[in-house]
Amino acid sequence: MAYGIEIKNSSDETILDGTSPVYTEVASGTLAVDNPNWGFGGNQGAYRGIINVPTAYSGDSTVFAYTLPVGRWVSLWKDTVYALRSEGSTSVPYKVFAPLDIVSPSGDAYGLQIFNASGALVFDSGRTTFNVVSNHLFTNEIPQTIAYTNPGNKWVSVTTGGDKGLIQDGSADGRVVTGYVRQNSDGTVSAKVLAYMSGPFPNNGDVGSGTTCNAVIMEIT
Repeated sequence: MAYGIEIKNSSDETILDGTSPVYTEVASGTLAVDNPNWGFGGNQGAYRGIINVPTAYSGDSTVFAYTLPVGRWVSLWKDTVYALRSEGSTSVPYKVFAPLDIVSPSGDAYGLQIFNASGALVFDSGRTTFNVVSNHLFTNEIPQTIAYTNPGNKWVSVTTGGDKGLIQDGSADGRVVTGYVRQNSDGTVSAKVLAYMSGPFPNNGDVGSGTTCNAVIMEIT
């Protein structure tokens, strides 16, 4: 970069500069995932709960994370958490993160704040920073145990992608796919892909061999 500050770690990876977004926690709470009547005649395969996001941070850049309830399949779609109705409603702790440059400075009388040439805040020692400590991939339709354990039930964020309508309100070829994950009592984490034939809601049916899905679970601090 031609100006400003750039900090690298021992692996020569840039961990802070004046252009890369740094995320900070802006909200947290516990979400009741218990609404069975959120559209399509109340006949969905999932309960739904929507995270209350402060208006100032409700843009496309907002990141959501949650802790997985033990023994329950849950799915995170942006600000919405789903839980299978066959397992009943559940409560899910959540956190909301936003880019630091749209957040007001902490106001601490000590510490370190760094602004870029545009006056945007790029580091503030008084703010909690979003850090990815590991990531884990699951793929396709087979229910599986992810190759990692999470005995402390750390905060996680889930990103899904695939070849058929992996967005909340869209579908392709009459099928929409949703990735669900579950924290097991022994500390392992399981994942599976569920599909439904129409409408933007998850169903309790494993998908067929013609559907693919990839999801990355990011374990964060």
